Amino acid sequence: MAGWSTRRLHGGDEGRSGLSSTGPGTVTAYLAERGLDVSGVDLSPRMVENARRLHPHCRFSVASVTDLGPW
Repeated sequence: MAGWSTRRLHGGDEGRSGLSSTGPGTVTAYLAERGLDVSGVDLSPRMVENARRLHPHCRFSVASVTDLGPW
């Protein structure tokens, strides 16, 4: 799964995770289906549009991972 990474946005097991370079949203949807509060981020508006179409139950945003703040 090259090209993606998760980021813990809040500490603890109940925190939210963000996925950078979400692409078509497959990994974001996989994690959401397993109970994680996750959202996907990608630089490409077309990829985010595709991810939203394929996985309407998930959150996706057009942004750069560098806009998310420090790791």
